[in-house]
Amino acid sequence: MEQLEKTQSLTAADLFQGELTPFDFVNKIREEVTLEVFDITNDAGRKRCKSQAAKVAKTKTAIDKIGKELSDDLSAGAKKVVTKRKIFRDELDKIRDDVREPVTEWEAQQAAIAAKIKANQDKLHEHVKTTNPFGAPLPIRVLEITLKDLQLLEINAESFGENCATFTAIRFAGIVTIQAAIQAIKDAEELATLKRENKEREAKDRAETEKARIQQEAIERHKADQAIAAENAKVEKHIEENVIFVTSSEPTPAPVIDVMNPERPNIQKQIDLVRDWGRERNIIGRDARATMRSQFGKCREETDELEAAITNYDHDEITDGIGDTTVTLILLAELHGVSFEDCLEWAYNEIKDRTGHMQDGVYVKDITK
Repeated sequence: MEQLEKTQSLTAADLFQGELTPFDFVNKIREEVTLEVFDITNDAGRKRCKSQAAKVAKTKTAIDKIGKELSDDLSAGAKKVVTKRKIFRDELDKIRDDVREPVTEWEAQQAAIAAKIKANQDKLHEHVKTTNPFGAPLPIRVLEITLKDLQLLEINAESFGENCATFTAIRFAGIVTIQAAIQAIKDAEELATLKRENKEREAKDRAETEKARIQQEAIERHKADQAIAAENAKVEKHIEENVIFVTSSEPTPAPVIDVMNPERPNIQKQIDLVRDWGRERNIIGRDARATMRSQFGKCREETDELEAAITNYDHDEITDGIGDTTVTLILLAELHGVSFEDCLEWAYNEIKDRTGHMQDGVYVKDITK
């Protein structure tokens, strides 16, 4: 245990500053403690083994304590060096900054001037644009403000640097471009206004024309109604003068009317007059504006009026309703591409041989098997 016992007299210089390395010292201790073989079958042998292990631990503690003390001494010295180094650095930096201060201030001023010039140049480049980042034209209000700014802008070396000629040309080109853009917008707005006014005027003219047409039709319809009323009056007078009364147990027949009125056109002539009327109003014919669907709607309108007249048993309105419905059917046949006479003949050929009976006031045809 020679090496372990020497531990008490070893110094920091021996352990950490001499030629002996830690591995040399450790290996010597390892050789010492492994030379003895402990008999652990008895208590004395076990105690001897524990004692040697404790000595190794004690040696480790002693060496670590010596190393820590040396490390603490070195750390204190190192801290003083670090403190002095910082003083040297800080003070010399201050001297350097004080010596360089005039140049530093000048450089800062130049940087500020350069930044201002760059900002003015960038602003000028933005001011000469007539569209936004998405390519859409700028509003005329924005362009007018920008134009005013450009017109008031002074180009000089202090604000734009040494290359003033280039930025003077950019300013001039921007003024011309923005003026052209403003004029283009005004021209487009004026054109849009003219188109809108023309459209409104055309719509007004159409409305007035339509109003005049409706008024004229109303006048013509009124004249026609007056003519029909006059004709109905003549018919009623004729009926009053030519009624034949039959006295019998049979139901009283309908009055016999003299239809041989020389002033009334024959039925074919009246149908032709209706067709001429429809062509004049572009209901039928080459310039027809009506359709079968619209004309059928007109026919339904007249039959509804006829139904109301029958319900009220209004003699004049019934007569007018039958006539109006017939007129709509004549024109509907024309729109279908056939004549009213053809339709009438077609219908008669279907019913002429038909048999049937009256039921609840309605003729019901017989069902043929």
